Amino acid sequence: MEEPLKESIPPPLPRNLSEFLDHSITRSRDPELWLDERIYQQYRLSLDRVNPADPQAKTACFGSSYGKAITRSGSYLWQEDGYRRFSPREVANLLGFSKEFILPETLSDRRLWHLLGNSLSLPIVRELMQFTLAYESKSTAP
Repeated sequence: MEEPLKESIPPPLPRNLSEFLDHSITRSRDPELWLDERIYQQYRLSLDRVNPADPQAKTACFGSSYGKAITRSGSYLWQEDGYRRFSPREVANLLGFSKEFILPETLSDRRLWHLLGNSLSLPIVRELMQFTLAYESKSTAP
């Protein structure tokens, strides 16, 4: 039986949620992102809610139905004036897409959420690939 790879790749360092956010988003500029108070009251017990001021905040997985389904599709972000959805750019940021990755402006937020939903975290995929390649090179070495 082969010996497992002894070296381990350290996990990525945790980052604060606020690092991924677009702080220029406001209710007046982006009203489509905010949850209607009536909807919030109806679903408040089943929503995954995160506070960007919480250093331990973690979001739920963003599914392709984010923006369409109210529950079980992603997290909602607390702001001083209520809860809002994450913008597609913020979801892309959380998934590890670079700032240079351009989201098509011709697509609606709902379509972009659908395309980003259920994506893999790029930093995690990179770490797994590096681990796999390191393991493969060690196991095939003479």
